[in-house]
Amino acid sequence: MSNFFGGMAGGMARAAGGMQPGLQNPNRPFGVTLIAGVTGFIGGLYLVIMILYLGLINLMASLFSTPSTPGSFSLLPSVNVDTPATVLFIIYLTFLAVAYLAVARGLFLLQQWAYWTLLGLEALNFLVALVILIGNHNGTVFFTNIWIPVLISAYLLAMGGVRRAFRVPF
Repeated sequence: MSNFFGGMAGGMARAAGGMQPGLQNPNRPFGVTLIAGVTGFIGGLYLVIMILYLGLINLMASLFSTPSTPGSFSLLPSVNVDTPATVLFIIYLTFLAVAYLAVARGLFLLQQWAYWTLLGLEALNFLVALVILIGNHNGTVFFTNIWIPVLISAYLLAMGGVRRAFRVPF
């Protein structure tokens, strides 16, 4: 089945004028390609969320700011959008977007640092999900935030072909 998908991807690459040499690596396992695609999608999603959040903050600042000219009004003058929590959240989203996009690129190129970075990000996701799960007993959150990182980590650690592709010593 991987030859079918590899042949399709190679044919599409030749039709599109070729790809970068590292992206059409025939030694990359299909699961790594799938994980890299999902990781890139998540990074792009974090980037879109950050941009929308910045737009929302700008809108809130214009609607809820303290009026500076006499005769103007504000809907809620006590709302402050310049809090440290807001700034930290934007920095957090920026970090996640850049990290996931860089890791996706590294996974496509079979970089060893991307392997270890993804394992670290998945471990961090797992720990954050456990903390959230303590306060919120939702089964969907449990599946998406705990089982998916565990499955990705197990695939990266347990499959010999994946470890060989990333030149992991154990």
